[in-house]
Amino acid sequence: MRLHQLVCAGLIAASVVEAATAQTAVTPPRRFGFAAGLNSSTISGDDLGSPSRRTGFIAGALLVLPVASNIAIEPEVLYSTKGITSHDSGIDASLEMNYVQVPLLVRIEVPASGGTKPFFYGGPAISFKASCNVEVSGQGANISSGCDNLESEVDKLKTVDYGLVAGGGLLFDVGGRKFSVGARYDHSLAKISDSSDSKHRVISLLATLEFPWGR
Repeated sequence: MRLHQLVCAGLIAASVVEAATAQTAVTPPRRFGFAAGLNSSTISGDDLGSPSRRTGFIAGALLVLPVASNIAIEPEVLYSTKGITSHDSGIDASLEMNYVQVPLLVRIEVPASGGTKPFFYGGPAISFKASCNVEVSGQGANISSGCDNLESEVDKLKTVDYGLVAGGGLLFDVGGRKFSVGARYDHSLAKISDSSDSKHRVISLLATLEFPWGR
């Protein structure tokens, strides 16, 4: 009789553990959201000297597509302003390059008690140049020109950029919606032009608001 009771108790315990495991392993619903923030950008390269960082903005939309309880694929479409500034001998110069960027990120949310979760993400990104402008002012001059007017047949800016994005932040539950604040680093792997080794380097501070979307 005692053996029978032990077997029954073991089966009940196993069923409870299996049910609890299944409940915690439920994939959360998909989410769509909007992102906005600030960029601090520069351009690396031996032929640029020591340029100053340029402050711009980043904004767009994203999807969070869970593949497990704490892992998701996060495609994004963002408008991102990059470039540099320079201050030399009383002359201020600014290069602004604007891109439509499409990152494809793997996002990991760290389980935590309460309504706040740390998260991390990373993955590749491809960017398409939307516009480019150069401004120079100082010593009585004030010039603004599109980059196309300054290009030559042998020195053209590339229209496509690609690289890696990595970052993280904190995710807050706000009435069923998700609000996050975080930072990311955008590291270009492609040269800006064939005649230069210059590449974009961008640090972004970003906030998102995400809404549930189906299951």
